[in-house]
Amino acid sequence: MKFKKIIIPLFIFITSTLSAAQGPYVANPAVTKVPQLNFQAGLELIYKGNGSRTTDRVIFGTDDETRIWVTDRNPDDSWRLVVRRTVASYKIDENGQRTDNAPETVWARWDLAVDGSFRYNRTNEDLDPAGIFIPLPSNILDAGLGWTVTKKNFWEQDAYTLDGRSSDSLWIVNDRFTNPLVAIGRMTQSAVFYIDPRRGLPIKKEGKFVQMVGETPHETITATFLESAATADSTWLGNLKRDAELYFQADSQYDELMDQGERDYKRTDDCLKRAEKILRDVRDKTTIPELQAQLNQEIAGVPDDVNYIREEAKKRAKIVDTPARDWRAVDFQGQSHTLKDFRKKVVIMDFWYRGCPWCIMAFPQVKKLAEYFKDQPVAILGMNVDKADSNAQFVIEKMGLNYLNLKAGAIAKDYGINSYPHLLIIDQKGLIRDEHIGYTPDLFEQVTRSVATLLGKK
Repeated sequence: MKFKKIIIPLFIFITSTLSAAQGPYVANPAVTKVPQLNFQAGLELIYKGNGSRTTDRVIFGTDDETRIWVTDRNPDDSWRLVVRRTVASYKIDENGQRTDNAPETVWARWDLAVDGSFRYNRTNEDLDPAGIFIPLPSNILDAGLGWTVTKKNFWEQDAYTLDGRSSDSLWIVNDRFTNPLVAIGRMTQSAVFYIDPRRGLPIKKEGKFVQMVGETPHETITATFLESAATADSTWLGNLKRDAELYFQADSQYDELMDQGERDYKRTDDCLKRAEKILRDVRDKTTIPELQAQLNQEIAGVPDDVNYIREEAKKRAKIVDTPARDWRAVDFQGQSHTLKDFRKKVVIMDFWYRGCPWCIMAFPQVKKLAEYFKDQPVAILGMNVDKADSNAQFVIEKMGLNYLNLKAGAIAKDYGINSYPHLLIIDQKGLIRDEHIGYTPDLFEQVTRSVATLLGKK
């Protein structure tokens, strides 16, 4: 299924800002300059990768290929890259029997500057440039001190340090992923990037991800390397550039129509028909076999998307514009609250639990909502469903949640909540007027628009 809400564990990275880390500066005489990425129109890069994790003597593995085509230079001097990644996963059981799954392919558009920074677009949610091209420091001093990258949409940080083995002929950069999710989920994520300054290209990446399940560490090891760099045929490249723009535009329109179909039950069938037609029309216009194959795969998945959207639309239609059930709940200081206490206010209820990574990822946006509406008749309520209070209290403290959180296990059941995060918006008269299921990078903007309408604002 192509269209889906983000409600499952997944690690993705978004547009970043750089700052120098604090620490002692240790000069490395072998490093005299900061490398820049070397692109030119027509460059074709192929990166191969693999990963594996062993659990109870069962091996879960992946083999992947990332093809990158540099199509042209943008007005801001960044480079436009068209990217295709194909991932094939497999399992080897304890008897050595291997089972292979069908490969999955995703396409993306990257706008990448020579320092590794990039301009965000929606395709980066599925395929992150920083997985290969890390943001580089602006000068040698920052390189010596170490530098951090903060993801604007995800509040995460990568702490980069230049390995002492580095030189002007090979940069070795250690990457340590840090954010509250690491402590909350009892996980660590790190990588080592190898960059060839003379070629201006990353040539290898070694990654490690460890998560504790109970008292057992589950370790995933990954490796990626540059297999080749060549020049693509100019005629083919021109066709790719044209077809890719058609594909990305159609892909965006498809998702928008699917979202509209889910949110407006009366228009569901019309939106679904239009969405499928868009994919078929662009498939008939493309000439690149790889994109045609991608579109054929997505068209084949339309029936599953349609069934999913129709079911979600039905569920939403049963909830939106219906009276919200009253409830009584206790906060983590022992004080009792009811929904009626917040009558005449717009109420935003965010259902969450500690083991939900996307719930944790959404918190910065929910905190931003609490700050944005703090002087307005709006109540932000965290509705925690953890069985152990200690789990909720740990998250509240680590994330610095600046709004009221309640013990809401029974309430979630009464409201039929079974996907997380799950956010409900209730108007001043006690009617449920909107809901948001799963994580989206623009959750703050979506909720702000809904609340503004209920407050009588544009």
